[in-house]
This record gives sequence, C-alpha cells and structure tokens, in this order.
Amino acid sequence: MATFSSVTEQTDESRRAHADAEQLRALAGDYAPAEFAPGYRNPEAKRPSRTRLLWLSQNYAFPSHYGARTWGYTILRTTYADDATFDTAVGVLARYMRAMADWECRGVADGLKDLRDRCKRLPEGVSTAADPRPSDEFYVRRFVNDVVQDREALQDASPAQASAFFRRWALERWDGDEWRFSAAGPRLKTAMLFDEETVAHLQGLAEYDFTVGENPGLEAWTTSREFWVKMVEGEPKQRDLGEGLLEWYRVSFWDLEWFWFGRDREEPATSGGWKLDQRFPGEWCYQWNYTQDPPTAVLYET
Repeated sequence: MATFSSVTEQTDESRRAHADAEQLRALAGDYAPAEFAPGYRNPEAKRPSRTRLLWLSQNYAFPSHYGARTWGYTILRTTYADDATFDTAVGVLARYMRAMADWECRGVADGLKDLRDRCKRLPEGVSTAADPRPSDEFYVRRFVNDVVQDREALQDASPAQASAFFRRWALERWDGDEWRFSAAGPRLKTAMLFDEETVAHLQGLAEYDFTVGENPGLEAWTTSREFWVKMVEGEPKQRDLGEGLLEWYRVSFWDLEWFWFGRDREEPATSGGWKLDQRFPGEWCYQWNYTQDPPTAVLYET
C-alpha cells in the first residue's frame, strides 16, 4: 500500500535539509583570511574536505535524494561464512577515513607553520593549529555506507547476479523514472562487492595500525595503494577498451574518495582510468593518476 506524507511533514523535511546544507556551506567557508599576504594563500582555504562539503551541499542535497548530503558506498555481502571477518573488513573503511581526516589536519597545520616561518608571523587571531571540523565532518560523519545482507539472494552470488540484485535495490531508492536512472547519485550506480576474496584480502589492511609512525596518515595512504575492493555496476556498460560489458572491476583503496566523486559524471566502462596490475592478469583495475588536476586516469603497466 502506498503511503503519503502530509504537506507539513514534507515542509519540515525540506527545512531540515535546507538547514543541513547551509551548515555544510558555512563549515566549508569558515576560514579567514583567504590570503595572509600576496601569494601566500591560507592552507585552510585549500583543504579538500571544504571543497567536498560544499559539493555535498549542492548535489544530491534534496530530501528525495537517497543518502542526501552524505557520501559512501553500498556494500553487497555475498559471503556468510564468518561474521567477525566480514565486520572487520567493513570496519576498515571507517578506520581508514579517520586516518585521512587526521592526515589532512596535519597537512594544514604544517602549511600554517611553514607560512608563519616565511611570513615571520601570522595574522592576528590565526594559530598554527588546524581546524579539525571540516575533516571530521567530511571523512567521519558524512561518510556513510549501506551494508546490504540477504543470504537467500546474495550468498555466493556471481558478479552478474550481484549486479542484477543491486540494480533492483537501487531502483527502489531512486526517486525518478527508470529511464532517468543515470542521473542517480554514485551510491546508487556502483556498489562494493564483499565476496570471500575481498573480505579475506582486507584482513591485511585491518591489521595495519593507522596511528603509528612519523606521519600515520601519509603512511596509511601510501599503504592503502596495495589494497583494493571489488565493484559492480547497477547498469553495466559496453567497454571501450575490450569486449563485453563491464560488470565488475577493482578499485584501489586509496582511490575510494576520488572514484566516488568522479563517478557522479564518469562512466567506468568508458573511462581511461585503467591500470594493468600484474597481480590480476586479465582483470580490470581502476587507479586515478594523481599527477593531474582535475582527476583523470591513464592506462599503464606496473
């Protein structure tokens, strides 16, 4: 039976959504001054989390959007042998994002100290301590994943079966016509496939201590290049660089943020962002080329 919310409920929901978006925009722009001196830009103004928060306040921000004003992935569980190892693999995502928040703050603080040394002083009221709020808001509070568990439908499902399941799941949460589904947000287009191989693989990253070392965030970021997750598409497309549909592929752990925001407009099947990884001969592996801005990707061999 269909249910309908009252006009008052819809209005209240819209007001809450508007207030939340305003909060994100305020946090994204809460820094001063933009420059300390000609040519010396405030590191607080350049931190990625501020840009991302502003994006979230402007895209998929309405109450009708599933997961509005958050980012993250749908996780399809296809292995049910061990709940503990599965929970550990899922938990790695949050631990990694916590490390990224700490790393960003450290980078901003180092930038402020460097500018203080070069400018001899910082403007009145500005310290060398980074504001933790943007990083915490983006990497911790706004990073939300959906864990989908359906033993009957997903246990030992092939990538093609998981893709078909995911499409049905996503369409139930898409507030629009099916033919316009390509306009849905990234979390309804691409899902993580947590099969037996992926869950076992992520145990290695779970053993890594993100809090130790001279620069824990940087070390976590570089270590994560060796780890990956599998992805499936809700609407597999014909591949530009090969035959058949691109039903599933691997994404390096350190690319999860950039891939999600790039997935808003980019179709993986027609992207140039493919790496030939000798560990996985014949498989499709996505990795962003960090030498360019905006994010683009190239095909290269390891």
